[in-house]
Amino acid sequence: MKPKLHQSFYADIEAARLANVPVELCSRGLLQSTGVASPSKVRELAAATEQDLSGVDDRHQAAIGVHQQLGSMVPVLDGLSARALARREFAVVVRRVLWYLTLVLLLALLGLLYFYFHIVPEYELVRRDIQMYHGVTEFNSESFRYLVPLMVAVAVLLLVTLVLLLAKKTNLVMGWFGGRKYVRYKVSSAAVRTLGLLASKDVSLNEAAGNTATLYALDKVGQKEFSKSFGEATDAETYQILSQYWSLQAAKTFERARTIVPVVVLTVVGGSVVLAYGVLVYGPLVGLIRDLIKSGVSS
Repeated sequence: MKPKLHQSFYADIEAARLANVPVELCSRGLLQSTGVASPSKVRELAAATEQDLSGVDDRHQAAIGVHQQLGSMVPVLDGLSARALARREFAVVVRRVLWYLTLVLLLALLGLLYFYFHIVPEYELVRRDIQMYHGVTEFNSESFRYLVPLMVAVAVLLLVTLVLLLAKKTNLVMGWFGGRKYVRYKVSSAAVRTLGLLASKDVSLNEAAGNTATLYALDKVGQKEFSKSFGEATDAETYQILSQYWSLQAAKTFERARTIVPVVVLTVVGGSVVLAYGVLVYGPLVGLIRDLIKSGVSS
């Protein structure tokens, strides 16, 4: 490998990192971050790969190979950052909804705690008076025993949501709502443009497709779709059409998620908590009114 080209590659990687471009030199799950290499780590990698590339991640090797073939870092940096940028875009939708859900859960928990420590004792005093002076032994809406389990459930949901947000572990939630498809489409749209550049450099189509898929860290499903999509076509128009197609698919997935995520998270999860909260808080009030009416009639 030419030292000058080698140095240029890592110098551009380090510059991109200093500019806060999320460059990833290795691969993990489609929605899992591999951790962005720090400038000092990039320098360590440069020194290590000067001697041997066998221990370097496949994605790292593909980046070096594409740089050598094209003589440009633009498609290389695009390939090393496209997946991270797509994850970040989709995560914004999920995180906004989870922060709102956190607020709903926090308010519900505070309301339940206040009700349990300040209102429930007053209910018990009134019912004790009813029992003592009117001989009523059976009361309506004996739902106070469910308060503690509900508080525990709300507290656990709140804790889980906060952990997901603060630790930036929203991958599971993203996967439920199409995040994996969005990242795959977004990355495929960018990858096919680089494939067109490699194909124009007299590189065999299979080799170019393999290097591109590795550079952009497509998962197995994405690699299969990527290889089948263009067949034997090598003209620039085909690559452009495919890029636009995957870009449209990504946009449709993103818009669908922006609609579905708030509906599911806030309506199903938040709505269930609010419903349980209303039943346990206002149910005893209705029951107490009925008990008072019953004791008044009996007297």
